[in-house]
Amino acid sequence: VVHRDLKPGNVIVGRYGEVYVMDWGLAKTSESATEEPDSGAAAAESTGPLLSGRTSHQTTTHQTIYGAAVGTPFYMSPEQAAGKHDQLDSRTDVYAIGAILYELLANRRPYGGKAGQTGFDVIELVLAGPPQPIREVNRKASRELAAIAHKAMQRKKEDRYQSAMDVAGDLRAFISQRVVSAYRTGIITRLNRWIARNQSVTIAGTLTLLSIIGALVVVMVMQQSNRDAILKKIEELVDLVAQKDEANSQAAVAQRNARGLSFVRHSQQQREMGDVELASLLALEAENLQPGSQATESLYAAAAELVPGVELKGATDTATDLVWNADGSRIVTIHFDGLGYIWDPQRSQPLAQLVNRQRCRFTAAVFSDDGQSIVTVGGDGTLAVWDAETGIRLRSIDVGAPLTQEPDDYDRPDLLDVACCLNDHTVVLMTSHQKIHMFDLNTGREIAVLDPRQADVEGQAAEDRSLTVMQVSPDRRTLVTGCTDGQLLIWNLQEQKLASAVQGNQQPVHSISFSPDGTQFVTCSGGGEEWSRTDSGPAELWSVASGERVRQVL
Repeated sequence: VVHRDLKPGNVIVGRYGEVYVMDWGLAKTSESATEEPDSGAAAAESTGPLLSGRTSHQTTTHQTIYGAAVGTPFYMSPEQAAGKHDQLDSRTDVYAIGAILYELLANRRPYGGKAGQTGFDVIELVLAGPPQPIREVNRKASRELAAIAHKAMQRKKEDRYQSAMDVAGDLRAFISQRVVSAYRTGIITRLNRWIARNQSVTIAGTLTLLSIIGALVVVMVMQQSNRDAILKKIEELVDLVAQKDEANSQAAVAQRNARGLSFVRHSQQQREMGDVELASLLALEAENLQPGSQATESLYAAAAELVPGVELKGATDTATDLVWNADGSRIVTIHFDGLGYIWDPQRSQPLAQLVNRQRCRFTAAVFSDDGQSIVTVGGDGTLAVWDAETGIRLRSIDVGAPLTQEPDDYDRPDLLDVACCLNDHTVVLMTSHQKIHMFDLNTGREIAVLDPRQADVEGQAAEDRSLTVMQVSPDRRTLVTGCTDGQLLIWNLQEQKLASAVQGNQQPVHSISFSPDGTQFVTCSGGGEEWSRTDSGPAELWSVASGERVRQVL
């Protein structure tokens, strides 16, 4: 049976504590509770007027409302207030019980009781959302009882107690100082309640524990005379074990060193016999067993014979970058002295020299896809295109600021990196203004500007985001930029817009490398502004399509 109008006025406590539920005029069986209420029949028992919807006629908040919503507004469940009669069941009464408990704890009804408030006003509040939490109204209210009331008054029926018996079970648990299911408690609270319920057992256990402690004290006193001798013996045993472990450790190290030197000798022998591949494998094993100069030299010598190299001679200063073309037939290097060189990997002397304006240092270089030209950016503030065979400057575009800036040039960015995209005449530039610029090399016109600081990344302040590295996919369709805050921004170069933004491992991104098919990329992050092998973060593999982390590689 569903009462449908439980409220304090309908609950009577007898002389001996017995509880009576009164006024069953709106009660229905669970089968008939889903039917529309009979307004005419209910009016005979009504303490208020008959209503079928909101009209100009107002009712007081103490009256039972009939019509679209059945019951007393203050204690109605959301489904009851909405007039959803097909959804009323025993959990509707559970809500009303929770509302009564709310009033007992908060000293006010769940939805106020303001002057001039009508029944329809209360119904609107019930439909709008849950009431104010009990402990915000009355800080002295019991946390457990407040939890019981709030669980009974959950908006969804399936989140409430499923019957009045379940409510009664939690109330009995509270009275008997047991754990209340609606309120999460810690182990200390549960222990205190168990002690309160089982005082005799607790006292007996305490006395037993004290007896055991007393007995242990007596034993310790009796054995005090032997204590020093026992401790000394233990110390001797510990020292003996430590000495044995040290000897074993030294023996193991010596054995590894001996094996490593043996592999070094065998590697040298195999190299002299002409088996360079076996010599390399033996040297590699020697390096693993005994890292040191002998093993390293042996490995270097074997590798040098396994992959013959050519020493590039003729450059006048230290190289800052080296780039291969697609088929491996050409190399371009850029140097601290402002010069660049084009090399044939089979020859030791450069084929051509690249001379920047005013000998300003190059900051980056890249081959075009067809390998016929080289694109550089540098300290003279220009984007330059060179012939890959002769080193002749084909064209220049003034897009940045020189390293030695005049006052009027402070708003012009330094050029940090360059990459080809889409085709051989379109490039992307990364600048010190933390933006990505796309240029057409044929016309010198700027095509688009990609601003990472406009990327909407949840929980990250745009002003704190600075670019560290960029990389274009092999198919020239995707650009990935890394930032100081660990953010990875994936750009669609064809549509010239951000495709996705993902959070890395919170460390600055120092390196990005695409898979040959362009569907995945690997990132490496470090712990600070300057990357080093010792403080590097993990290498992570990402999907271009989904922008999700596939796995951690290292």
